[in-house]
Amino acid sequence: MEILGVISTSIKELKDIIISYRIFIIAFFIGLGGTLLLALPDSLLETFYVKELRDNQTEVIGSIALVCLFIAFCGLAYYVGVWLFGLGKGKYRARKREENEIEVLKQLTPVECTYLANYIFKETQTAYFAPSDGVVGGLESKGVLYRSSNLGRVHKFAYNIQPWAYEQLSKNPQLLRKKLAESEDFKELLDS
Repeated sequence: MEILGVISTSIKELKDIIISYRIFIIAFFIGLGGTLLLALPDSLLETFYVKELRDNQTEVIGSIALVCLFIAFCGLAYYVGVWLFGLGKGKYRARKREENEIEVLKQLTPVECTYLANYIFKETQTAYFAPSDGVVGGLESKGVLYRSSNLGRVHKFAYNIQPWAYEQLSKNPQLLRKKLAESEDFKELLDS
């Protein structure tokens, strides 16, 4: 298991080194220099006294140039991807997570929305429900609510709303209002 830890640490360190933009620029210029050394005509190389070096070390120069240009290309592809798709620094994952959170909230039933409306419209993070309440159990299994304590009042326990759910519903109360408006039984909650 220690070997896996060492490998994991090494991979993370290598990733940090590769992601550093400086290495890509250096790799590009080394690769460009090696490519020019191989491609320039003999007369020009004789002027700079490097023709013998190129003739004796062609395979080494070619290999180094190829590896360096590959590293530079990978860096360019990474930064283009970050620029085009917002993949860098978790922006893509954060956007996807937010889309999934909103989708979970859109699929709530009107009854579930009444439970959550108490949190949002009363501006509280905690409400008390019976642990046998099926609606609370459903919201808990969807990851919207969680039981904040195993100690409770008589037949009631404290349930907190997840921070992401509170934030999304506070920013978008229309998610709740629309669901509650669909049902005649819950319209009085909207009027209060």
